[in-house]
Amino acid sequence: MLSVVIPCYNEEARLPATVDAIKKYLGARGDRYELILADDGSVDGTQKVIAAAMAGASNVRNVHLVQNRGKGRALAEGVAISKGDRVLLTDADLSTPIEELPKLET
Repeated sequence: MLSVVIPCYNEEARLPATVDAIKKYLGARGDRYELILADDGSVDGTQKVIAAAMAGASNVRNVHLVQNRGKGRALAEGVAISKGDRVLLTDADLSTPIEELPKLET
């Protein structure tokens, strides 16, 4: 299984498209995966977006840091709860598109 960990800090506007893109791509590939959204103390509506992403999706999980501790801490907390035998760390803006995943698998 693949665990995808995304650190999030004030990503309310960007996160819905990112979650959708990852779900569509990995779903189309038929991959078993989990998506871990690690909220690093966001003060916008990021938690609402995460709750919506989790609704009806048992493979979407949340790590919620109450205060901002930095990207590294958010990633570490997300990796710590991951269940996959492979872990992909990616950013909420998908600066590296999820479609690049096959390049990492070779």
